[in-house]
Amino acid sequence: MNNIVTQVALLCPICGNELFHGNEDSEGFIACSDCGHECTNDELIADNSELIDEELKVSLGKAKKNLEDQMFKSLQRAFKGSKNIKIKRGR
Repeated sequence: MNNIVTQVALLCPICGNELFHGNEDSEGFIACSDCGHECTNDELIADNSELIDEELKVSLGKAKKNLEDQMFKSLQRAFKGSKNIKIKRGR
């Protein structure tokens, strides 16, 4: 199965900028490079939870499609040449 890699640009909740500077460990504060808004990594992730959830749905859709394609191909190979069993794609 192919790995699906997705990156989500976290946005400043104040101005929408995606560039930050500062201490990036889990306890330190980071600041928006545009408006200067300060927050922790955890707060930034919480503020972007809808964006993260949407990207997760897209990635899960891609994974489902990949799995369906692989299962279809596998079943086609398994029953290739069979007169009694025909494999068709689902809806």
